[in-house]
Amino acid sequence: MANDGATAFDLVVTFNPDLVFLDIEMPGIDGRQVAKQIREHLSTDAPMICAVTAHAVNELENISKLGCFDSVISKPIAIADLKRLLALAQQR
Repeated sequence: MANDGATAFDLVVTFNPDLVFLDIEMPGIDGRQVAKQIREHLSTDAPMICAVTAHAVNELENISKLGCFDSVISKPIAIADLKRLLALAQQR
């Protein structure tokens, strides 16, 4: 777990997890920038990246169009969404 964007990036690069949840509005480097940096740094080995946001549902489509995320979910994260994303990450 990381409390800011720079730490999140460092953790992902160090541990290379299968699935990453990034809050859109993290302090310092926001989730969008962290996702872009992960994609650039890890290239084809990048994990599945899911944006997590408290934004309204209609804004989720705009976030997902950015292309740096594989999925977007809203807070609080529903157990069904978590299970679905874990299953997708295992299939990769």
